[in-house]
This record gives sequence, structure tokens and C-alpha cells, in this order.
Amino acid sequence: MHQKGFIHRDIKSQNILLHSPPGSGRVIVKIADLGLIKVQKQPLQSTKMAIVGTFPYMPPEMIMGNEDDKITADAKIDVWSSGIILHQLMSHSFPFKSTNLQAIMMFMFSKKLERPPQVKDDIMWDLLTKMLAFDRKDRISASDALKHEFFTGEQAMKEISQEVQNLALAAQTAKKQGDQSITYYDTNALFIIPESQIKQILSIDHEDDNTQ
Repeated sequence: MHQKGFIHRDIKSQNILLHSPPGSGRVIVKIADLGLIKVQKQPLQSTKMAIVGTFPYMPPEMIMGNEDDKITADAKIDVWSSGIILHQLMSHSFPFKSTNLQAIMMFMFSKKLERPPQVKDDIMWDLLTKMLAFDRKDRISASDALKHEFFTGEQAMKEISQEVQNLALAAQTAKKQGDQSITYYDTNALFIIPESQIKQILSIDHEDDNTQ
């Protein structure tokens, strides 16, 4: 998306949809609500844009920008928002004490990201800190995030189940047979989410977040 010059600008948990084509056994992650999308003439470059989005997911350059109608930003706006979602997935909370503007501003001014006790994995924490870098120039890009050790390292390779391998092979076969809906991420076992895993997650009782 970013390489084609599109910046979503309002990625949040409510805009992330999970779709499982009947009989496929796999889950496709979709980003909804393109109402605030920014189209760039020069992809991956900084550009002037309006201050828009949903407060808990907006990056520092948006929240702490000038009072003018526009700021200079880039596609890493979406990376920050995705980092907030990742933080929520791992800790069931935002990285700030409250979602009111004052608490968010205090977090932005302090520039201190505290490691949640639920995040035991150092590789996961490294990715999260790179996605939630307060200075956009230090923030990892979406393409580099997908190349991060969390997704492509030895540990990630070991966690690939036989079910995931089978789904990757099925997608590769479908692509060879002309299925144009199949993407690179459908054929790469490192990025496949089996439907059974999502069903298992949804069945977990999350009343006590600290037990997981």
C-alpha cells in the first residue's frame, strides 16, 4: 500500500477486519475505512497533510504538530498506529495510562515507552520499540517491519506448524492455477494465520489479562 503511494491515516483496531474464505482454512487481514486515505504523487516521501485520525492511534507528529492545518509527515503514520494495535494485542492496553488527550500528550512529551510485563519476548519488544519510535525518522518502515526478525527469524521459522505449511502449499498451487487473489503473503508460511488459531484465541477467557 505504501509503496503505491497510499497512506491510510486512520488505522485502528476497529478498522482491522478478519476474513476467512469458506473452506480455505486461512484468515486474511483487511484494513477497512479508506475515508481519510492520502494519495502521494511520490510514494514513501514526506508530504504535507492535514491533521486527521483517531487520537489514541495518532503518532507524535500528528498530535504535537503545529496549530496549522497541515503538517509534514509520511507513511510511518500508519506504522505508529499499527504499533499501538500490536501493543494492545500483547498487553490488552494502550502504552499510556488513559485515552484522554492529557494522558496521551504526557506520553508524547515524556518519550518513554514502558515495556508491558506481558511482553516476555525480546524480539517482539524490539519490533514494538521500532514501530513506536517517537521520532518518525527513527521509526521503522512497514516494509522493514515485515522483514524484522520477529517475522523472519529462527524463532519464527520454528513456530511454523504443519497446518500452516499445508496452507502455504495450497495457496502456491492455487496461484499456479491462475487464482489472481493469491498474494505473496498467502504463499509464505511466515505470514499465514490459520483459521483454527484465530478460533482458539477467540475462545480464551481474557478476564485475567496477566495470566497469559
